[in-house]
Amino acid sequence: MTTLAFSSAGSKVSLSAGVPATVDSAGFGALTYTEIKELTDIGMIGPESAVITHNPVGDNTTYKLKGSRNSGSLDLKGARAPTDAGQTLLIAAEASTAPYAVKIVLQSGTILYAQVLVMSYKTSIGTVSQITSFESKCEVSGPVVTA
Repeated sequence: MTTLAFSSAGSKVSLSAGVPATVDSAGFGALTYTEIKELTDIGMIGPESAVITHNPVGDNTTYKLKGSRNSGSLDLKGARAPTDAGQTLLIAAEASTAPYAVKIVLQSGTILYAQVLVMSYKTSIGTVSQITSFESKCEVSGPVVTA
């Protein structure tokens, strides 16, 4: 039996200080990106709908509807290397209120694009036997575009 599964090894995340003129693969693809090096965990990205509940007193039943869609956030983790151009851009994005474009290339060749607000860049020092690392939360604003 064969599988359609593939490894995350070789996946890359890149950031652009620009935002696309159009929110589609052509618009995102026209931007220049800088790879964020030393990543060890990229996290998850993708839409999730909120649940809207309605509880009419008359029939004692909960009804559920799909509400707004949220494309989530990327929880990036890696070895701290602030001299890396990608991490330098990530640090600048955290200090800014502007959205940045992100490009995620999976090992399979699939590309995911989104606009993100970089909410944090935290340093984790840990113990004597650990790598000094960083964690960065990137909130996705708008849809995730697959190319």
